[in-house]
Amino acid sequence: MKKYVFLALLAFGTFALTACDKSKDKNNPDDPASEEVSENGIKNEFGEGRLIIGGWSVTRGSYHFVFKSDGTCIQDGYSYESGVWSYNPDTKILATTMASWTWSMNIVTAEALQGTYLTKGTSYGFNHDGKYSQVYVDANPKLIIGKWKTKEGKEITFDKTNCTLNGKKYAYAINGIDPQHYEADVKITFDENMVYTLVHLSGGYIRIGTDEETGIFAGEYYYVSE
Repeated sequence: MKKYVFLALLAFGTFALTACDKSKDKNNPDDPASEEVSENGIKNEFGEGRLIIGGWSVTRGSYHFVFKSDGTCIQDGYSYESGVWSYNPDTKILATTMASWTWSMNIVTAEALQGTYLTKGTSYGFNHDGKYSQVYVDANPKLIIGKWKTKEGKEITFDKTNCTLNGKKYAYAINGIDPQHYEADVKITFDENMVYTLVHLSGGYIRIGTDEETGIFAGEYYYVSE
């Protein structure tokens, strides 16, 4: 009898330890411990790798990378490759299963990334300025939730159904996201009558409106994490 009690306690202890370890996973989007709560009460549900999510062009060669919020990734440049990616904020390693594409990240911001390509020891810079990286819209519309700011200082804050701009609240809705095509014709509508193209939606950068679309909501916004 004592033997079975001991085995039961051992199994319970192992389960508790596993649960405890999972609770410390800062990149687990299903884990409340990974959610960063900002000063305005908005939660970041995508962990510390949030700013990496999106479409990027590389300053070295014609490489274009997409790191999707579902953990998959593609490289579309000299060749086409696909796989999965992960980011370890403790080691600063951005790893993928695409060939040898793994970097030690030195800079991770909403506007740009910079890392050392571990296979060759060369430096790679990433930005949203390329032909393909400018038009990436992630398949998860929840990425828009949070506080954003333009370089000129205009701020906009989104929750699940409303946004606040210049102290005024508006309802909004996103339509047209296609999980299979990140260049889909996506629209964002404010108060049911102000319609803009959602040109880019990633973890750290959103662009509302094409060059021809103007208005109070149009602009390039960067994620504010504090």
